[in-house]
Amino acid sequence: MGKVMPLAILMVMITLLFISWGNISKYNTRIKAQFNGYMTAAQEYEDKKIYVDAVMQYENAFSLKPDNYDLAVKIKELYATLNNGGQYIEQYLAACEKLRKMNPEIAENHYVLINYYWDQEAYDTAYEYL
Repeated sequence: MGKVMPLAILMVMITLLFISWGNISKYNTRIKAQFNGYMTAAQEYEDKKIYVDAVMQYENAFSLKPDNYDLAVKIKELYATLNNGGQYIEQYLAACEKLRKMNPEIAENHYVLINYYWDQEAYDTAYEYL
């Protein structure tokens, strides 16, 4: 009995390890499938020039992979396209800010924010970004 107990505990631990790995694998597969679904839907909406729905799908995909810089650029570009009437300015500025935080070395990300706040005569905020 004394030799069987450690072996039983070891077997239980190995079984739990394999179950954990399986669950992680299923979770990653499900996240990847969701991400691909959002990206496919977004591309279809964008091809049809339904930019509001496209950017919403891209935002959903970005929430699954928040370190995807190219996706953040795509979101910023779509908000720039939607912002012709000025109604999406907050979302556009938030996308620019997100890009600035993700990669502070790229000057364009700062430049857009500086110009916007300078044009709005919010000089203190413009200087903060400068």
